[in-house]
Amino acid sequence: MTRSSIDRREFLRRAGMTAGTLGMAGGVAALPGCGNTTTGPRPPLAPTTLTAVAHSATRIDLSWTDNASDETSYEVERRLASDTEFAPLATLTSDQVDFTDESVGEQVMYIYRVRAVAETLESEYSNEAEATTPAAGAPLAPLGLTVESVMPNGAVLTWTDAAINENGYRVERIDDAGVATILTLPRGAASALIDGLAADDIVRVHVIAFNEIGDSPPSAEVRFLTGAVAELIVLTPVEPGRLRVNWTDRTSGRLGFQLDRDAGSGFTPVTTLPAATRSFDDTTFPLGVTVTYRLSAVGTASIAPPMASLVIPGAPPAAPTNAAASLVSTSGSRIQIGWLHPGGDDVIGFAIERRIGTGAFSQLVILNDPQMTSHEDAPNADFVPVTYRVIAQRVINWNLAGASPPSNEVAITPRAVFFFTGNLAVLNTVNKGVAVTINRPSVSIGAACNATTSSVYLVRENETRIAAVVAHCTHACLRPPNFNWVESATRFRCAHGSEFNLAGQVLRGPAPSNVATLQTVLFSDRVELIPPTLML
Repeated sequence: MTRSSIDRREFLRRAGMTAGTLGMAGGVAALPGCGNTTTGPRPPLAPTTLTAVAHSATRIDLSWTDNASDETSYEVERRLASDTEFAPLATLTSDQVDFTDESVGEQVMYIYRVRAVAETLESEYSNEAEATTPAAGAPLAPLGLTVESVMPNGAVLTWTDAAINENGYRVERIDDAGVATILTLPRGAASALIDGLAADDIVRVHVIAFNEIGDSPPSAEVRFLTGAVAELIVLTPVEPGRLRVNWTDRTSGRLGFQLDRDAGSGFTPVTTLPAATRSFDDTTFPLGVTVTYRLSAVGTASIAPPMASLVIPGAPPAAPTNAAASLVSTSGSRIQIGWLHPGGDDVIGFAIERRIGTGAFSQLVILNDPQMTSHEDAPNADFVPVTYRVIAQRVINWNLAGASPPSNEVAITPRAVFFFTGNLAVLNTVNKGVAVTINRPSVSIGAACNATTSSVYLVRENETRIAAVVAHCTHACLRPPNFNWVESATRFRCAHGSEFNLAGQVLRGPAPSNVATLQTVLFSDRVELIPPTLML
């Protein structure tokens, strides 16, 4: 029995495998269950965009894109249109991107494919490309057919006259019913004016050169629309960094769209969209320039594509810095906020955000003055921490796309302030007292009961000091008028008989503990209560 000898590559081909399939590396395969995780060398990348052009009855030129970096050769295969199997045609050196097939016959359609080879590894095949040779002596096909311009009822075509023996040219329209001649031109023609077409019609055409021997292969096909692909392009800012492009589709959903963008250096593609699409959100546009969008149909010329432009703001300004807060000198319940300008001539103002207590930030005010770097606030938040932050703004109507990050946060606690007017005028007399109310977020100061406000007794001890005692008895949380200052006895007394001095100390029960006191600062027109360090 005689055995034929075949090499490893041929063995793998017949087995429908490649070395990469078996995971071979240095001749060792990664077999299941062997614990070998080596993936082995990978096959080269496949070539793409293969084209075939018949230049004569005996010549077809091929070209493709070389995507591989490790191939050692290329293999070209060919079949007749009537066959189902490809046959090897040529083996080429690495990095080759074209091939001329001069083993063809006249008036025959040939189909080609190409793949890259790296030693024993083979890429996937390229796309298939076909070409039909003309009759011997027939002219060469026109090259570079282009739609020069489109009109409401026609178009202008141009091409390169590659023939030297043509008698003339035919412009043929292609549709599902077949091919029909719509225009015949004389020898040497390189352009054609087509008119009399219906409006908003999608037209496919190619051009053929002919003589008494026969026809050339057809040129490449072109397509055009006798109308505009869309209208009413609208550019709408959706949110920072997102711009929506909307349009009205005039193709009735028959064509896909190509969206291009020009940011000052010419149009470049942004995206390709399927038929019936009517909007696209662009998130890649540059900042600080005017952008223009242009919409066209994929692979289809048309009347001047619609365009729309929009000025895009630049990058948001930097955040304001060194935010600080201080009590206003004329009233400790008011707060002065200040910050440093972040720089830049495009800042149009500032937004101040405020948080009272542990709540969420909310906008306090927008200052439409780019030079303003301070603001005064009256938060009406006695003894409650108030936090501020500042945001620089450039373009408010761009959905705050021009807003900077916030500045540093700054917190401050306002005092409770009472001016010597009305019934507080009694405080001008020593040992005179008056009860006032302080707003509280949840509980009373120094008392065992919950309340939303605290009552405080203000009593002038002398010319330079006013005492502040929280008027909540620690026995039963009695408050004014059941907890009062007794001027004649210079003490506080509740309805149950408990008594306290100006220091809040229990002088007489049943109160079990002292009441809270607050520090005060005395001014000529007011008294200010300093927030306690610990709020019970």
